[in-house]
Amino acid sequence: MIGGRVLRGGQPVTAGKVELHSNGAAVAVADINAEGSYSMDLIEAGEYHVAIVSEHVPEKYADPQTSGLTIQMEAGTGPLIADFEIP
Repeated sequence: MIGGRVLRGGQPVTAGKVELHSNGAAVAVADINAEGSYSMDLIEAGEYHVAIVSEHVPEKYADPQTSGLTIQMEAGTGPLIADFEIP
């Protein structure tokens, strides 16, 4: 499982989606709730490029190739907390 919060300027991003991409395709998508939180189950080990699609963040974060965000999921570990702070 991966979960966390999406913040911009220290405040929660209250709507949108967090997408994990691998090999050029979205492999997992989660909604961002009103508190800025998201969670995803059944994520395989590996490195993922992250896109945050929301009208509340700059457009560059909607593309996993320009967002600059990545996460690494290790095999055999418990839940991964991945918070994202957008400037």
